[in-house]
Amino acid sequence: MTVLAATRDYLTAARDLIADPARFRTWILAADDDGGMVSPLGDAAGYCVHGALQHVTGRRDWQNADWMTPGGLASVLYGTAASMFPEMAGPDVLGNINNILGHAAIMGLLDAALAVTEAELILAGEALVTV
Repeated sequence: MTVLAATRDYLTAARDLIADPARFRTWILAADDDGGMVSPLGDAAGYCVHGALQHVTGRRDWQNADWMTPGGLASVLYGTAASMFPEMAGPDVLGNINNILGHAAIMGLLDAALAVTEAELILAGEALVTV
């Protein structure tokens, strides 16, 4: 599997995990049914975007793992976030979008990052669907 294909799969899995607003959290990586903090690496009642990404990658350091890899998860997400929400820029742009702008903004970001990744896959001849 290529880096871009893995990025697409991680983005899709994270998006699926928090698509239901009832499973989306702010200011906490992962929470149980009572709102208590739990590890994002295990099952939880809800996740913030960072927690969802940790959960689907199985890594607490997902953003450091491929930061400099073209087409990698971190470079695609942070690049898309900076482009879409320049006012949220900073070292934790994803957290800022998650905690300040909320669920709709995070879903829009994940959708846009998926579109960027899919476009790169098409150009590389690796798209899931060809027309």
